[in-house]
Amino acid sequence: MSVLIFIIIIAVIVYKLSKKQEQGSGTRTNQRMWSEAAHSLNLNLHSPNAQSVFPSMSGMIDGMSVEVWGDFDEGGFALVFCRVDFARELPFRMSIVKGDFEKSPAGSSFEIQGLPSGVSVTASDGNALQKFLVTQNVNVLKNCTGIYHSVKITDSFLILGATGINTGTTLESFIERAVSAAKTLSGGMTVSAMPGAKPASPKPNRPVMPTAIPVAEEAPPPEVVILPPPEEKKEPVIPVPKPLDPPKKPEMPLPEPKPVQKAEPALQEESAAELDLSAESLAKALFSASFPGEKEKALFSQQIGKTVQWCGTLKSVYPYSSDFIFGKGPGVKATFEICEVSSGYGMKQKIKATVSFGEDAIAVLKGKNGETFNFTGTLLKMESFAREILLEKGSLNG
Repeated sequence: MSVLIFIIIIAVIVYKLSKKQEQGSGTRTNQRMWSEAAHSLNLNLHSPNAQSVFPSMSGMIDGMSVEVWGDFDEGGFALVFCRVDFARELPFRMSIVKGDFEKSPAGSSFEIQGLPSGVSVTASDGNALQKFLVTQNVNVLKNCTGIYHSVKITDSFLILGATGINTGTTLESFIERAVSAAKTLSGGMTVSAMPGAKPASPKPNRPVMPTAIPVAEEAPPPEVVILPPPEEKKEPVIPVPKPLDPPKKPEMPLPEPKPVQKAEPALQEESAAELDLSAESLAKALFSASFPGEKEKALFSQQIGKTVQWCGTLKSVYPYSSDFIFGKGPGVKATFEICEVSSGYGMKQKIKATVSFGEDAIAVLKGKNGETFNFTGTLLKMESFAREILLEKGSLNG
């Protein structure tokens, strides 16, 4: 009987150890993705050390100083953090925090309408904060605090934290989104030289984050109102001035309608239909603005389902069994750099196309990063933050 009990105890111990190993195998990020993203973004890759089992990266992207590192949450799941330092600090102190980052009050507390509950906002100057909250900055704040669980934005840097990143493509896209958001919030200011030593990045207290990163959706610009909290009586309420109604014009007898006016919608439809779908022309139409919005989305929505033939430099390729955008596989997802577009601040933005191919494409594309390919695909979606166009039903030409 004692022998049987001993065998049962050993079996339970072995089972628990195997379950622990299985859990541990799913907590780490794909180690290869760090080197792939570092190579693609020209960042310095640092090996794991005694302080962290994760690699890390640092360097400059689009004139912004960037640091990327990993950590574990309380459940043992891997997190990835990206810090981007502003090239020019804001003219007032500010701290916007979501998640378990350490809160560093910058002054009085405020509420920004449109941000999720639980977001802490403090600033040293209510009037300066009001001027900062232009439409494009509000949209960036809503996207960051709505998509990512851990966010810290101050007057000198931005940190985003995410989980569910397991490929070089998703890591690269995450970093580029953080850089784009930081550049917008700092007024598009960048530097061309490597900065000096930076202070250590504040690490969060292991926030629990969602298992997947949703696609950013830009809501229409909301009415922004900054209100002091109930306990703060010193700061005045700062209303947002509403645009004045246009002056009423004196009533005039209307001329008889002309046939040409009725043809205007048809002309607009024809103009949209005749949009040049070459990679350079479409990218210029979608991403020339410093912060693409509803106008560009509406333009792209008219092109969805159309087939294009482009040429690009392969940046990464991965097989997939199921994808958040492309759906059920099996298939192959490849990202190409297709052109460069000048943004509103005179900076060159690299535009990418991510294409879904059949699973046989992996044999042709694997190991060919940096080579140029001609491909065909059907327009499916645009990513404003990442400056990326997604195509389905892809095929390689020649």
